[in-house]
Amino acid sequence: MLEISMNEIFQLNQQKYKSRYEELETLARGAFGTVLKARDRTLNKIVAVKTISKANSKETAITQLKNEVCGLKQSQHQNIVKLFDFYETEQFIYIIMEYIKGGTLRNYWDSHNRHITEKNTKVIVYYL
Repeated sequence: MLEISMNEIFQLNQQKYKSRYEELETLARGAFGTVLKARDRTLNKIVAVKTISKANSKETAITQLKNEVCGLKQSQHQNIVKLFDFYETEQFIYIIMEYIKGGTLRNYWDSHNRHITEKNTKVIVYYL
C-alpha cells in the first residue's frame, strides 16, 4: 500500500501553487498574511491570492479559516467573492479568489479623507 506523509502533500501543494500561479504584485498586507494579485497560468486569468502564514496563526484560527473556505466553496452569489482554489503547505495557506478591481473599503475611506457621505455609506452598507 502506498503511503504519503503530510509533509509530502504539503510539498506537492507548494509545487502545484508555484507552477500554476505567477505572483504579480502585493495588494494588501495584514497581521496574518498578504493579498497578492496573480495570474493563473492555466486559464490566463488574473486572480487574488490570500496568503496566510501558519507561523503567525493559532490552530483555532486555521481551523476557522478552513471552515470559511468550505463555506465559500458552496456559496454562489453575485455579491460574494468567488473562491477558485485552496492550497495548504507547511508554512502557508493560499486561498485563490476572484480578483475584483477597485481596492479595499479602507482604500476608499482613506482616499476620501475618512469622510464618506451618508448617501455613499448607504450604498456600501447595502452591498455588504
